Amino acid sequence: MTISPGDNALVFEAHFWVRMRRIMDRRIIESDIRHRIDSFFDEAGIVIAFPQRDVHFDAAAPIAVRLLKAADENDNADSQNDGRQSDND
Repeated sequence: MTISPGDNALVFEAHFWVRMRRIMDRRIIESDIRHRIDSFFDEAGIVIAFPQRDVHFDAAAPIAVRLLKAADENDNADSQNDGRQSDND
C-alpha cells in the first residue's frame, strides 16, 4: 500500500490479486472493496470530510443579481459570443 498527498486528502493505493472469470468482474470487485473499506472506516468512527469551497465577494456595494428566462438556442446565439451578453438582454 502506498500513500501520496492529494490536494485535500491522503491518497491510498491498495494492490490485490483475484481470479476473474469475466473482465467486468474487475469493476464489481473494485467497487466491493471500496465499499468494504468505507464500512470499516464507519465501524471505527472514521469520517472522511469532503472539501467545501466558500466564495467571498469583496464588494463596496451590493452585487446586482438578475434572473434571465431560458431562450431558444437560435434566439440566444448572438448573446453568447465569448460568454458576453448583448445589450438586448
